[in-house]
Amino acid sequence: MALLQRSLTAAVAAAALAGAFALPASAQPAATAPAARHQAPDFAKRHAERTERMKTLLQLQPNQQAAWDKYVQATTPQPRPAAGERPDLRKLTTPERLDLAQKMRKEHTAHAEQRDQATRSFYNSLNPSQQKAFDELTAHRPGKFHRGDQGERMGHQPGHPHGPAGQPMGRGA
Repeated sequence: MALLQRSLTAAVAAAALAGAFALPASAQPAATAPAARHQAPDFAKRHAERTERMKTLLQLQPNQQAAWDKYVQATTPQPRPAAGERPDLRKLTTPERLDLAQKMRKEHTAHAEQRDQATRSFYNSLNPSQQKAFDELTAHRPGKFHRGDQGERMGHQPGHPHGPAGQPMGRGA
């Protein structure tokens, strides 16, 4: 008798589980696409919002507009090349990869120098109160993506590669 009750209970449980998975598609919650859950941030949009906010806060004068335009143009993020536009590194020899890396470093340095020059030129066009505001707006403060207090937030002692109370991280910790 006990065996019959257990079998019956198991059958009812199995039927209930099967019924839960057999919901019609319209009754099931919509699955989010993996790409939607892990979308890359839109850096161009963020940059546009940030520069618009900065322009408003700086209260630029008409004679500062040309320097502002050059600054915005130089600091606007460039779109990343599509996967098909980049060389397949697996097909390159080591010297070819090194040459490509050197070329990319030179391009990166040239872009950085253009940004620096445009920033200096724009900064020099500002009056002292605008310069102070610009300094405050562009100063990097420790936060979510800056090193700042990262160790302390993770439970580590400041400036120390070990865990809490100086205990080594890893095996046996």
